[in-house]
Amino acid sequence: MRYYFLTLSFFWGVMNLSAGTCKEDIAKFMNEFESKVSPAYTKAATASFNAKISGKEADYEKSSTLQMELANIYSNKDDYKKLRALSKCKDINKDKNISRQLKLISNLYAGYQLDKDKLAEIIKLQTQIENKFSAFRATVNNKSLTDNQIENTLKNSLDSKELE
Repeated sequence: MRYYFLTLSFFWGVMNLSAGTCKEDIAKFMNEFESKVSPAYTKAATASFNAKISGKEADYEKSSTLQMELANIYSNKDDYKKLRALSKCKDINKDKNISRQLKLISNLYAGYQLDKDKLAEIIKLQTQIENKFSAFRATVNNKSLTDNQIENTLKNSLDSKELE
């Protein structure tokens, strides 16, 4: 019953996207989009940064969780349908900025229109790869070196055996 009501209300909304309300509907969608995405993106980006700096597994788990929250916003199928309907408004083509914004947001949503389990798996694998990459340390002569130490050696050393 709930699904039927949501579907009916969505189609009613799409049918009512006349030229007069199109701009209002787009403005409303953009405001709602920004109010949802902005804080989620900030939290996810900060958590990702902290994880890359610390290298701690707990920070990567937090980053993964927040990335999934952001992905859940973009994977909302009702919002995606509404975006596609809004982009078909006749008055939109007159305003290139709004048209471009809708296209960019629609493209963002399109990339996340996957099964939730697949999306979670992708984000988990992405986080694992980032963790391995940022925590990697080269081993030279049984000694673990940071990227800065290797770069310093390559830049300043005159000993060819050390440079090998």
